[in-house]
Amino acid sequence: MLFTDIRHFLDTKGAIALKSKPDLKFAEFIGSLIAASTFSSTKTANSCCFICGSHVTSVVSHTEHIAWQCNSCNEEGVISNWQGTLWDLTDNSVKNFS
Repeated sequence: MLFTDIRHFLDTKGAIALKSKPDLKFAEFIGSLIAASTFSSTKTANSCCFICGSHVTSVVSHTEHIAWQCNSCNEEGVISNWQGTLWDLTDNSVKNFS
């Protein structure tokens, strides 16, 4: 299981700060999961796995983490500190990059 604090990937303006291709690919995957999960009124979403390209399901949990799992390769993870990021599409989101 991958535990990801999205703040570790961001610069002071809240953008992805990584430059290497594998790291950038993973950070973009995490960003897409945040956007998809927070855009949906059900707080669930579907994306493509950064490893195998298959279907990934994600959900905003009761603990306010985003939990995700690939339906093919079974890779899974939890995303924390996504609230207020550029990818947070909840209606009441306040972008704060401190």
